[in-house]
Amino acid sequence: MEPTTRCNFTCGFCVGRHMHQLDLELSTSVRVFELFPNIEAIELQGEGEPLLNRDFFDIADGAARLGAKISLITNGSLMSPARVEQILKRPVERIGFSLESPDDAKFEQIRGGSFPKVIEGIRRLKQARDTEGLKLPVIGLNVTVLKSTLDQLDSIVALYRELGLDGGISFQGLQEMPSYSDCYSEQLTGEILSQNEKRTLGQFLVRFLSNATINKSGSNVGFYARLFAELPTRPNTCPWLSKAGYVSAEGEMMPCCHIKNTEWSFGNVEETDRETLIGRRDAMGSQLANGIVPKPCVGCWVLPFLSQAFAHSSTEDRTNSR
Repeated sequence: MEPTTRCNFTCGFCVGRHMHQLDLELSTSVRVFELFPNIEAIELQGEGEPLLNRDFFDIADGAARLGAKISLITNGSLMSPARVEQILKRPVERIGFSLESPDDAKFEQIRGGSFPKVIEGIRRLKQARDTEGLKLPVIGLNVTVLKSTLDQLDSIVALYRELGLDGGISFQGLQEMPSYSDCYSEQLTGEILSQNEKRTLGQFLVRFLSNATINKSGSNVGFYARLFAELPTRPNTCPWLSKAGYVSAEGEMMPCCHIKNTEWSFGNVEETDRETLIGRRDAMGSQLANGIVPKPCVGCWVLPFLSQAFAHSSTEDRTNSR
């Protein structure tokens, strides 16, 4: 669920800056929890910085009352002592900090924020967690890899070690789906990894994951770890369309967190009943299971992880426009 599209950073690859600037209403979150009372886990994250929503902790409390585990991704700039205290009072199981470079100048160039302030926030959260003797939330990094930062991956891992983190590191290249790439500047488009660079990143990931000296004990914790746990088995359809949902700050239930155009919404949660929302989601999931890629899913990184027959067929042949 997307708490806000607003952000206090200026990352060039963020679609949120091109979207209507607003916060998720507390009443909308209440409606979501009424529609889906059996939520097991929830990610409070979208295109904006989630902690900017003044109702963030009230929204989290609504999820907690259902027994749901909470995770979030943050830019790390708002980890004040008061917010850290509030986080540790709730069932937050993972916090991922977005970070593309461990170099002050490069970080500011990419994100428009203060690297030292982010590091201060990470240290504050970890120290408070450890002081209270808590194991959760696990704390990790979420890294978008650019062409110009591909040579900094080892430095990021070194920073992760130095900070004593345990939530693992998520590495991904720039999103290439049209909903993202259409918003990129010419300079940012040039930061998209080539096929050779993607192979280099893949080789790095293999080494990172196989390195037993790096604490990755919490890498299987959180909403996204739960959501994509079955990908190695090559499911027939996208996990988003079989066991999850994404509610935007506008209250639209979208196919996933990467699809932004409300043309593809399953309905606004304030106006649409549960059966209709789930029925529309399942119908799109059935399309994928039958080898038909809905237009907004074209270019998604999940597609190659689906069933073997599906993965080896032509994307162009399998695309429709709904």
